[in-house]
Amino acid sequence: MCNKLKYVLLFFVGLCYSQMSAKEVLWTDVVKTKPSTYVVKDDTILLKDKKAVAWLASVSNGLNGQKASTFEGKVVRLMQDVDMDEYGFRSFISTFNGVFDGCNHVIANLNDSSNTFCRINEGVIKNLERRGKVAGVYIKDVDYQSCACIAADNMGTIENCRVHYTEMSFISSMQITVGVIAANNYGTIEQCYTEGHWIVSGAFSDKSYLGGITAYNSGIIRNCKNSAIIDGYCKATGGIAAVNQGYMANCANTGELRSGTLMGGLCGVFQGTNSMIENCYSTASQNGNGLVGTQKGGILRNCYSASKNNAIGKITNSTMNEYIYVCADSVASVEKNVYTFSGVGRYCQTTDSVFGKVAMPDVLNMWSTLQDNDDYSRWTEDRVGINKGYPIFTWELDDNMYEKPYELWANVVKERPETYVEDGDVIYIGDERAFAWMASVTNGLNGCKQDVYGNKTVYLLSDVNMAQYEWTPLKNFAGVFKGNDHVVKGIFIEDTLSNVGCMVANSGVIQDLKLQNTSIYVYTGMNVKGAMLVADNKGKIENCETDGDIRMDGYSADCSALRLGGIVGVNTGSIVSSASYGKVYLKYESLGSYPTAENIVGGVVADNQGTVNTCINNAEVDGMCYSIGGIAGRISGKGKVLNCANKGYVTKLTSPNTTVVGGLVGYMRDNATIYNSYNSVWVDGCSLVGVQFSGKIGNCYKVASPVAIGESSVNAFEHIYSCADSTSSTQNVNYTFTGNGRKCTLAEPVYQTTSFVEALNAWVKERGNPDYLSWGIDLKKKNNGYPTLIETVKKDTTFYVCPDVEYYGKVYTSEDDSVVQAVTWNDTLYENARIILKVKFDGLTIVHRSSFVVGEVLNLAVSTAFPSTYWKLEDGTSYAGVVYPMPVDISFIDGKKISVTVSKSGCSHELTDSLVAKRLEYDTLIYVCPEIDYYGREFTEEDDGTIQVINWNREKIKARIVLKANFSKVKYKAPSSFCIDDTVSLRLSGADSYIWKLDSDTLYVDGKMHKKDRYDWVMTSQDVGMTIDVAAVLNGCEHHFYDTIRTKSEPDIVYMEGWGDVLAINNSQNKYISFQWYFNGGMMEDQVEQYLYQPEGLYSGTYTAVAYKADGTEENLCSIVIAGSTGKERSMQLQPTLIKTFDAPSLIGDYDVESIQMISVVDSKGNTVGQGRDMESVDFSGLQDGLYIICIRMCDDTIFTSKFSIKR
Repeated sequence: MCNKLKYVLLFFVGLCYSQMSAKEVLWTDVVKTKPSTYVVKDDTILLKDKKAVAWLASVSNGLNGQKASTFEGKVVRLMQDVDMDEYGFRSFISTFNGVFDGCNHVIANLNDSSNTFCRINEGVIKNLERRGKVAGVYIKDVDYQSCACIAADNMGTIENCRVHYTEMSFISSMQITVGVIAANNYGTIEQCYTEGHWIVSGAFSDKSYLGGITAYNSGIIRNCKNSAIIDGYCKATGGIAAVNQGYMANCANTGELRSGTLMGGLCGVFQGTNSMIENCYSTASQNGNGLVGTQKGGILRNCYSASKNNAIGKITNSTMNEYIYVCADSVASVEKNVYTFSGVGRYCQTTDSVFGKVAMPDVLNMWSTLQDNDDYSRWTEDRVGINKGYPIFTWELDDNMYEKPYELWANVVKERPETYVEDGDVIYIGDERAFAWMASVTNGLNGCKQDVYGNKTVYLLSDVNMAQYEWTPLKNFAGVFKGNDHVVKGIFIEDTLSNVGCMVANSGVIQDLKLQNTSIYVYTGMNVKGAMLVADNKGKIENCETDGDIRMDGYSADCSALRLGGIVGVNTGSIVSSASYGKVYLKYESLGSYPTAENIVGGVVADNQGTVNTCINNAEVDGMCYSIGGIAGRISGKGKVLNCANKGYVTKLTSPNTTVVGGLVGYMRDNATIYNSYNSVWVDGCSLVGVQFSGKIGNCYKVASPVAIGESSVNAFEHIYSCADSTSSTQNVNYTFTGNGRKCTLAEPVYQTTSFVEALNAWVKERGNPDYLSWGIDLKKKNNGYPTLIETVKKDTTFYVCPDVEYYGKVYTSEDDSVVQAVTWNDTLYENARIILKVKFDGLTIVHRSSFVVGEVLNLAVSTAFPSTYWKLEDGTSYAGVVYPMPVDISFIDGKKISVTVSKSGCSHELTDSLVAKRLEYDTLIYVCPEIDYYGREFTEEDDGTIQVINWNREKIKARIVLKANFSKVKYKAPSSFCIDDTVSLRLSGADSYIWKLDSDTLYVDGKMHKKDRYDWVMTSQDVGMTIDVAAVLNGCEHHFYDTIRTKSEPDIVYMEGWGDVLAINNSQNKYISFQWYFNGGMMEDQVEQYLYQPEGLYSGTYTAVAYKADGTEENLCSIVIAGSTGKERSMQLQPTLIKTFDAPSLIGDYDVESIQMISVVDSKGNTVGQGRDMESVDFSGLQDGLYIICIRMCDDTIFTSKFSIKR
């Protein structure tokens, strides 16, 4: 199977109807034209959704105008999972001769009334999954019918396909041939896998055939596995094939065979001169023969059976079978070359040496090796529990199944690792080795003093994967173990005598721990307790989950008191808010003996003498023992089961009639109690309790199975409910109910109500016990719509809701706004909840003019504006907008429905109205554009909406004038002037599109007409004087904006010639009040004055500035480029730089006064306010307070500048 099987379990539906499918509406009548999701690319067809899948049927069968196709030379690929449950098919694919690649996707609920997915396959069907859940298919009115999941007749190849469903039954009035993959195989089937429960019954069922892979095989079947239950009152039934006349190799059957005339784990009938079965096995419990029902020909080689029945039934022709292996305590076949074996797992060995070996996998592999043929699959030990410990093929191991060596963790971790940290009475477990060290501590191994962790708290800090080595159970634990919702994965144990589990005994507290991929096997023993988590619990287990396989097999007559549970073996403490998943399997089988009353198996706990509260069993519980239960195999003493649910299948494995089976509890006695619990799945026994010897049961319900309580010696039960929709017996039932979800009602009032949920809650309220949970409606269908247990919260809570929307079964209106009430919310009952409406939609109406004429645009609106408005007409036309402008067509609109959905704060509300046309007192509407001449006249905004008599196309008419466009909101934005070498941006807004012209030439960008609302370009001196013409287009009308490119008459920024270190902004008109300078595009911190002064000289680069006006607007000034540094060395100083008197400052330095050419003083606005040949000739006394620059030009043209301030 391509090394590993990686697919999800499949549920197949609706295989064989010769009459109309249960779905009366056909997909081919719904999808009548090719959908866009049916994509054809050359010779490849892509199916992207369920409509595309439906169209495939029309193409195959020649429907809806299509020519029937076999898809020869085509590759069909399924691109996603699809659920076809809405409608049915009369025939899906008739004949197929191409390649269908499911790409590992799922087709669910394919309701086909003909011959399955494909009637005749002559091509390749691969990588396909099928799902569904239907029982009771009636076959009638034809003489012969072939039924299968993939192909009725396979003449091509089917590979890598999987099928699974809960139950599929065929009630036949004719001879039928049923195979899960193919009814008749003439080609090749390989790497296919089937699961479920297949039933054939009816008047002619004894002439019918039923096979787990195929009914009739004359082709090739390789590397296939059946795990489905084969239950047909047929002439021949087989785990792989009903009749094999071809070649079968590397196949496995683990599916139970329950009925049939000729039954075989591999095939019912084996015939044909050249037929062969090689390298196969069957380990299913069955009523027929281990391998072959009857052998009329062919050769059987290197196969084994784990059944206690004979391997081969009747042999009517001489055979050359060889190397057949059967259980040592089976009724062995009389044929020669039959060997016996016993044990499982590492102990699975042949009685005598074969090929010099005794380990079964080695023996089977040696035969394959001697054939010198790589086509034979290799065998390995079942160390992961998928085959009850018997040998399996290597391809049966998927990526999650770790090949576990038999080395013990305790022998690997021999000293305390650094990740095992002790801090007083607190221990931290950091990884796998630290967790393994706990086993050494509790068992006193590797030099440790034995410790039960009393008064200590252990914290698990991360997920750990323990699959690398075999686990040594923690012997006794008496502390507090906090799992912190982490996962312990891959616990693996094989034992023959002792109590087993992740922990043997607990008298402390275990919280928030999850076990996954657990594999535990116990093979022999007396008084043995086993569980995935704790074998013997005297403490508390809270909020824990277990998942995996745990199996206990007892083969000795001395085996008694075997107790096996999913979470706990024997409980005298408490198990709270915990769940069990996976498989729990107890088999006690001794020839001539009956199971003892002490051999018990339970999904949560085997033997409960304490409290099990708020626990769920999802595990499959199987037992060949005395007492079997979904929650507990047995409760006794003062044991309690409260608020629990069983959702896992509970079955007995062909046990004696003394076996008691209960969906909740198998057997109860003493003062045991079961309250406020339910079982919602099928059970191979009694739905609630197998035997009530004593104790009390109350406020529980069942959905399926014949009897609620099998035997009650005390009749101490009350308020026991049974679903009347099923075929369930009402024995030991007080009341019945029908329906599910909100329609789950009682046949008669209980507590003065017919609501099933209300009656269950009334019982809880009447008891007044806080330990009992409340009940809620299963709106999410997690429990198939039946009531579920929910948490109760008493504190004040507020919920914000949308009106007219269902929240967990209730719709809230304005009457609920601000009201405190009991509210069920997300599986929790809030007793004091305040409801607050996010928004109110009361009083809303659709408003529009009641009178209008043909051609008028009718504006539809809602009486109150909402952020989101979505309109829809009766014909499906839709529009999103606050106002819906709809052209009126009287013939279409008159009396038609319109709806609008308004939304606010995440809430939506729909309004509906009907439009009734009524003509007005004018003839028609005239739609015009402004600024356009219409027959000698232009219309303006003043004409909009007026009724006038006008000349129109040489006629006088009375009309309402409607202006198509209003350009008052269309804006053009451009700078008042432009800078050379700067980027210029022209912008418009408010129109649909724009047409640009520069100097009368239409503007093109990248070869396309520029119609965007913005145009940017870098201006050059050649652009000065260029004209701009932009036409704004709105509703088909145009309005032009004109502009001219111009530059400023004066530069914005002035370079102070000769100064070398000063730039000034031209503010001669005093229109700017503040500034911000930029250099090479970056903002210059603290440079916010009119001038830019850099004492060290200006740097090479681009300087620009933003100037701010008094009205808050800003203007980007044209830049200036400085080439080369302008700084000069200086050896002078001005003192002081802060002048507080009317005296002139002094000039200090090594200079000659005669060398000064000119001294200038400039204010902050760039104005020269003083000049002189020396400091004495400059008048400083008349200067006002402020910031100034003194500039001294020397005769050699060097310049000295300095800032100074005056503050007197």
